[in-house]
Amino acid sequence: MGVKSKLNCANDPPTGTISLNNNSVSFEITDTENDPIDYRLAIIDENSQPIHYLLQNQGTDVVMHNYEITGIHHLETGNYKLALIFKDELNTTQQIITENIIACEKSIPKPDNFDALVTTDYVDLSWDTAKGVEGYTISIWNNDELIYQFDIASGNLTIQDLMEGSYKAVVKGYDQNGLTGDESQIDFSVTKAVSAIIPEPVSNIRVDFGNPIKISWDSSANADFYLVNLKKGNVDIITDKQTTQTEIEPGQDEIGAVLTISITAKNKTNNSSEPVIKTLNMFDSTDLDNDTLPDMWETRYFQSINLYSGQDDADIN
Repeated sequence: MGVKSKLNCANDPPTGTISLNNNSVSFEITDTENDPIDYRLAIIDENSQPIHYLLQNQGTDVVMHNYEITGIHHLETGNYKLALIFKDELNTTQQIITENIIACEKSIPKPDNFDALVTTDYVDLSWDTAKGVEGYTISIWNNDELIYQFDIASGNLTIQDLMEGSYKAVVKGYDQNGLTGDESQIDFSVTKAVSAIIPEPVSNIRVDFGNPIKISWDSSANADFYLVNLKKGNVDIITDKQTTQTEIEPGQDEIGAVLTISITAKNKTNNSSEPVIKTLNMFDSTDLDNDTLPDMWETRYFQSINLYSGQDDADIN
């Protein structure tokens, strides 16, 4: 009884097909030897170079996919083709390009999750940044009078020495050509009252192995926000993050690592609790779909888990 070796026989490359109809794309990749297949679905430029990846996957046995293209707002307005890029473990990379095109129209998204963290000493404004946005214009109003206006590239601005009163902040994005998007706004009030109340330290710091993975904790009495630092060894992952939420997202790249987190509860008068420091093991062996691959790895490398035995992204995509 012999063992068949791929080194001693020809290995046929995988074959693929792709079709595009408006914003719907279908593709299939097959391999006669059932070798693991790596593939990427990309929007390409006029030189057939990828400029945006829609899907990426590694080590898949069978690939058959229907995909609806949505949310592409950061590319310059124009018509684009798609490319299916794939290979198995023994053959060179292949690329198939669609005959049809997808029409993209650039737009600047409205900044999401606009938040104002107010203390007696400063106001910290934050919002989500987006691809294709060159910078943000943020305006501060007091009694319908414009008092500050800034152009910044990041999604965070700290303003100090505001007087007591009511304020409105407005933020909108722009690109390098001057195209602007819809604005987000938030109202906030500044008081200079002094308080001796000290927030309680946080408790029950834990890892939630969902999608996305999160680190969370129980809210503290008398706390208005939290100051968070996160390290992997001596490397800073998150530095002095201020948040009103009781959770953070460390990022999929930290799955499997050992992290150290420090959380300090604070209030609007800038009083602080003692920091709570905890070491977290970002590993979990739960395997809800019984395919011998821990769910957390499927979340990291394949972005989802469908909770059916043998039928998740690791198996069919």
